[in-house]
Amino acid sequence: MYFNSESRFSEFSAQASTILLSSAKIIKNGEKARFSEIKVGDRIKITYDGTVLYTYPSMLGRVYEIDIL
Repeated sequence: MYFNSESRFSEFSAQASTILLSSAKIIKNGEKARFSEIKVGDRIKITYDGTVLYTYPSMLGRVYEIDIL
């Protein structure tokens, strides 16, 4: 799983994460996609505001885009 925050790009491996998708765009192959197209084991790139809540499972703040790689 990749997290992209304010032009920083780093690899992050998580066993469990929670993402609120209320306003996130989901992209696959450059086109709009549905959440149901994300499968277990997929690599994804997440663009978000940089906020990570210290909870379990971890939660990201505002997510802008999820790109299925």
